[in-house]
Formats: sequence, C-alpha cells, structure tokens
Amino acid sequence: MEHKFYYIYKSCVFICLFAIAACNEQNEKSKNFEEMEGLKITTIKEASSCERRAKNGDQLTVHYDGFLENGKEFDSSRKRNQPFVITLGKGMVIPGWEKGLVGTCEGEQRKLEIAPELAYGEQGFGDIIPPKSTLIFHIELLKLEGGISEPESTDEDLNVLGVGDEMSFTDEMFSDIDTDGDKQINVEEMANYLIKQEGKTKHDDHFDIYTSVGELFQEEDKNKDGFLSYDELVASSSKHDEL
Repeated sequence: MEHKFYYIYKSCVFICLFAIAACNEQNEKSKNFEEMEGLKITTIKEASSCERRAKNGDQLTVHYDGFLENGKEFDSSRKRNQPFVITLGKGMVIPGWEKGLVGTCEGEQRKLEIAPELAYGEQGFGDIIPPKSTLIFHIELLKLEGGISEPESTDEDLNVLGVGDEMSFTDEMFSDIDTDGDKQINVEEMANYLIKQEGKTKHDDHFDIYTSVGELFQEEDKNKDGFLSYDELVASSSKHDEL
C-alpha cells in the first residue's frame, strides 16, 4: 500500500515539474515571439537598455539582411555597409516593416517573417522577389530619433526622377516610362527608366534603384495594385504643384 502511494506521489511530482517547465518555456516564447496576421516577430537580441520604443513618426536607422523563404539572400545593407533610414508610419517601406518595427528599442535585433500580403503581394518586386513571396528580414535598430518627418536620402534618391520636393511627373515622362503602352507603370518599367537616367548598365548592382522605386510605389500607389496609373502619378503631381 505504501509503495502504491509512493508511486502516485512520484507521478504527481513529475506532472507538476513538467507543467512548470512547459509554463516557463511558454513564458519565454511569449517574451521573445509575437505573431499577428501575416507577420511573425522574433526578438533575436534584446537591447541592453531601452529609454524609449519606436513609434510612428520616428526616424529609424537600421541594418538589415533580407531572405526569401528558401534561404536565398536578396539584399543586405550590412554587406553594402550602408544603413537604411526610414520614417516609421509614412508608407516608405512594406507594411510588414511598418508593423514589425513598432516598439523596437535602439540596439535591438528582430527577425520578421512577412507574408506576401504585407510584402510585395501578387506582383513580387522586379527580378529580385518572385510573386507571392514570404520574406524574412533580420533587422537591427542602430539609431532611433523622434519627430523627424522625412529622411534626406529619400529626396536625393527620387530627385533623379524629377520628383522629391517638387513631385513633378509630366505626360511625356509617363509615356517614356510606360514602355508597353498599357497606361500603367509597373516596378520594372520605373526601374528601367531610372537605370537609363543614371546611365548604368545591366551589369551594375541595381538594388539601390529598386529600393528607391519601392519607396515611390509605397507612396504613390494609392490602391496598392502594384501599378502606377496616370491619375496616381501625373495627375496627383499636377495637383501638388498647384498648391
């Protein structure tokens, strides 16, 4: 009889210890892992200290490495030794970044797993990102500044297209960019136009150009269909000039 109670007691202790371990594991996961529709956020490295967390309107300087779901790297600011500057909440980056970087601390590193609907969707992104791609980014927040409306680099990147502060697209420019004549501009057409304007060849590294084009599409593609119509590009530019 005593042996029977001993084994029951031993089993109860084992179950309790297992439950405590599972609970601790779950707490650890919840601390370092967050999931929302179309987005998984994992904290790779926490900041040593955190005076404030990133929110919409803040200027973020980050390093990042971008991968396709099969592990292929398609871009890395680290390898270019060129940190990327954005203003959070301004539509300058894909929605997965907008959602995934809120609450980040300076010095923190995050892994973002972004579904196509929060990345480049059905269209993909030129020759770099195939259609319907899930993207994985390793992002480190290097510097966090509040209350800055736009990073200067964006205007410099877009001025080669005749936009930026003046936002001036003309009918002639639209026709030149719209090489297939379907009255709408895709990423590839805009990138090819920009490559031509900068005098680059097909052997050059074009990712900086695609980044600029991506920022332009995030800003001007109002219906988010992956194309820029005449009304979105030229008409909106004209209205802006009249103000």
